[in-house]
Amino acid sequence: MFDSQNKKKKKFIFRVLDFLKIYSLFEGNADAVMTDHLTGLYRREVFYRLVEKYLSIIKRHNETASVIVFDLNKLKEVNDLFGHKAGDRLISDFAEAIKGSSRKSDISCRWGGDEFVSVLDGDEAAAGKFIERIIAKSGGISFAHGVKEIEGFDIEAFENAVKLADSRMYQNKISQRKTA
Repeated sequence: MFDSQNKKKKKFIFRVLDFLKIYSLFEGNADAVMTDHLTGLYRREVFYRLVEKYLSIIKRHNETASVIVFDLNKLKEVNDLFGHKAGDRLISDFAEAIKGSSRKSDISCRWGGDEFVSVLDGDEAAAGKFIERIIAKSGGISFAHGVKEIEGFDIEAFENAVKLADSRMYQNKISQRKTA
C-alpha cells in the first residue's frame, strides 16, 4: 500500500513538473506570439485587441485618441542596393525609435512590411509631439506619416481613422518626393 501511494505521488509530481515545463515554454514564447519577430512591436492581430480595450478606457475617461500611420521611405532601394539584412535593420531601428519615443500608454504595431501604426491618447497636436520624438530618435531614417484623431470608441471608428491617416501619410510621402 505504501508503495502504491509513493507511485501515485511520484506520478503526480512528474505530471506537475511536465505541466510546469510546458507552462514555462509558453511563458517564454508569449512575447513571440504577441510581437513581431523583427521589431518587437505588437503583431497586427494582437494590436486590434489592444486597441479595442484602449478605446473603451478612453471612452470611460472622456478622452480623445489619435492614430498615426508611418511608412518608411525608400526601403526597396535599401534592399536592392544593400540587401535585405540592411532593410531589416532599417525596419528594426525605426521600431526602436517608436518604442523609445512611446509613453507607457501608447501602443504600436508593425502593420505590415515597412508600415507601422501607433495609437495614443490625445489629439493630433499630441500625435505631432510623438512624431517629433521619433524624428529625434530615428537617426535620420526617412519616413512619411499621417495622423487622424479617432472619432468614436469602437473598432469601426479606429479603422476609419486608419484609412484617413493612411491617406494623409501618402499625401505626406508625395510632398516629400516633390521637395527632394
